[in-house]
Amino acid sequence: MRKLIYILIVIAAAALLWEAAGPKHPAIAPTVRENGQEATSTPDVVQSGYFGERSTSSLGNYLTNKNGFALYTFSNDTPGVSNCTSTCLDKWPPYGPGIKAEGTTTVNLPMLPQNAGTMKGNNGMIQFTWKGMPLYYYFKDSEPGSVLGEGLLNSWYVVKL
Repeated sequence: MRKLIYILIVIAAAALLWEAAGPKHPAIAPTVRENGQEATSTPDVVQSGYFGERSTSSLGNYLTNKNGFALYTFSNDTPGVSNCTSTCLDKWPPYGPGIKAEGTTTVNLPMLPQNAGTMKGNNGMIQFTWKGMPLYYYFKDSEPGSVLGEGLLNSWYVVKL
């Protein structure tokens, strides 16, 4: 009986050592274009009730809403501040959960990925952010996977992952 206990202990210890010393997968840092520059961060899962991702051969992986529509940042924005106003909002509608801001600047939504946040948009609604940068749609993207706004006016870029 004692031999059996020793054998079980050795097997358990070997399993623990194997797990600890086993192969590790390298982290791949996604990139997000902020103010025309690419910045890296730690990887995170973008799949949520509000976000998803798509991929093309020319852009690689990029951030979308849950239905596959591309999300963009505006190089004239700064973290937490949208500079898209007036007629700009007609062509670049802010992406948000459809909640009126009611004087608040942020809202806690449980299904947001690590790099996502909220702010008060210029349309009076809560607007999503990615790494602090306000997110928008492009009005000419009429179907999921369309990225007609990419690079437009050297100011609008899909959020690359």
